[in-house]
Amino acid sequence: MTTRKNGKSKKRGFITYKSYLFRDRDPILEAVLVAQSGSRMTFKQIWEKGGPTVPTLRRWNSGLTRRPQFCTVAAATRSLGKRGIAFNRNGEPYLVD
Repeated sequence: MTTRKNGKSKKRGFITYKSYLFRDRDPILEAVLVAQSGSRMTFKQIWEKGGPTVPTLRRWNSGLTRRPQFCTVAAATRSLGKRGIAFNRNGEPYLVD
C-alpha cells in the first residue's frame, strides 16, 4: 500500500478475471493441441520452427502442465502458423489464423 500526498492510501493488488476460470488445466492448451493435430506437424517440427521444446509439448499433451507461460504458448502458436490467441464471449480461447 502506498500513501499519496493527501494522506489517503491507494490499494494495489492483482486484478482477477471472472471470465477465465478453469479447474484442471488452462483451456488454451487444448486449443494449441487441436491446432497441432490439424496441422499434422510433429512436436519436433514445431520446436524446429521456433516453438517450445519437445518435452514441454509432451507435458502439455499428457496433462502434466496446468498453467503454461504465455510466451511459450505464443511461440507454439506462431510456429503452427497462427497469428495469435483470442477469446470468444464465453471466455474460451481459440487460435486466430
